[in-house]
Amino acid sequence: MRKKIRFFVVLITFLLLSLFFKIELDNFIMSTIYTVSSIMFSIGIGLVVSFNLYGIKNKSFVKIIRSNLNEVRNSYILYFAISTICYIADRYLREKHISAEFRISDNTQIDFCLSFFFLLVILYSMVYYISNFLALQKLNNDIFDTLNN
Repeated sequence: MRKKIRFFVVLITFLLLSLFFKIELDNFIMSTIYTVSSIMFSIGIGLVVSFNLYGIKNKSFVKIIRSNLNEVRNSYILYFAISTICYIADRYLREKHISAEFRISDNTQIDFCLSFFFLLVILYSMVYYISNFLALQKLNNDIFDTLNN
């Protein structure tokens, strides 16, 4: 439940930022950010699937760690899928020259910067990857320290 609330808070924040900031992004920026995100995803998923539980004798602890690693793996895949959808949508909407404009009245129009929104989503995924890199490294160090004390 907490993850869903955080997701919706982040989504609303990104939507609001995209309404107020009109930043023109070119294909180079989006391609570069998506490429970096893809590399980070690959590294992160590699760390998750190759995480070593060798030497841990407590079976319940192994089950807990495996469950957490599976949750992280699934989250990595979800965030990468969302980033990919955002990147593809941005490319498609740019190519078709589609923008998001909403008319409230005859003289009031709201422009929504889709590219900036998509960029924020991809950057958020990258922050998620980094925070999990650090958490996995800490977990690995904690396991090593516990086993070697």
